[in-house]
Parts: sequence; structure tokens; C-alpha cells
Amino acid sequence: MKYIQTKKIIIFFLISFILIGCENTDIRNKKNLEKSMEIQKMNIIHYDTKEFKNYMEIKPRISLNEAWILHQKYYKRPLNEMVYSMYFLINNYYVFSSYAEDKLMEASIEGLWIHSQTGEIKYVKDKTMISPKNQGGWSYNIFK
Repeated sequence: MKYIQTKKIIIFFLISFILIGCENTDIRNKKNLEKSMEIQKMNIIHYDTKEFKNYMEIKPRISLNEAWILHQKYYKRPLNEMVYSMYFLINNYYVFSSYAEDKLMEASIEGLWIHSQTGEIKYVKDKTMISPKNQGGWSYNIFK
């Protein structure tokens, strides 16, 4: 009798874990789909592309060098010390990615965002990875 009860309890837990696992997978898939849709709505311009050069010709109020200075002040670092590279312009923000994997050609959109028109600075915590079209991104040329 005790053996049958133990067997029922084990079966109950196994079924519960399977159902919970399926539910979590559905939730993860839904979140990934929502994140993908969010990214598609963003206006992403990759550094060192024709679109980027066209954008820079419009003369944003905050230049790349000025954004670099704001970036360094935010992190309290000297101008010639590299902190993070800029891979993208997203919705008029220079994005200095806090994580990039050059070998895999991926950079996160998490990091310091500096608005190219207003100079507004915000730190975005979003680990979404995007494949940049330029390996290494842009950083201030310390040898000028």
C-alpha cells in the first residue's frame, strides 16, 4: 500500500514538473517574440554604413566626439581611456554597448545611450544582442 502511494506521489511530481517546464517554455518563447517585435520597431543604424554616414551629414547637435566626452564623464574616465565602443544609433541615440563579442559579431543594446540631438544620457538595461555590421564599432581616436 505504501509503495503504491509513493509511486502516485512520484508520478504526480513528474507530471507537475513536465507541465511547469512546458509553461515556462511558452512564456520564454512569448517574451522572445515580444522582444523581437520591439527591436523591429526600433530605428537601428549601424556604425560605418551608408545610412550612418547620411545621418552624420545631417549634423546631429551632439557629434560622436562630444558623445564620447559625455560617455567618459559619465564613467569618470580620462578621454584617452577606452570604456565602451559605439556600434549603433538607435532612435537617435548613440549606443555605447556594455557588452560586445567581436568573434561572434554581437553587441548588446545594454549600455549608455546618448541622444544625438539633446545630449540626454540614460543607461539602458537590456541584454538583447544585435549583430553589428562593423566589427569593433567606433571609439574615440586617442592618436589624433
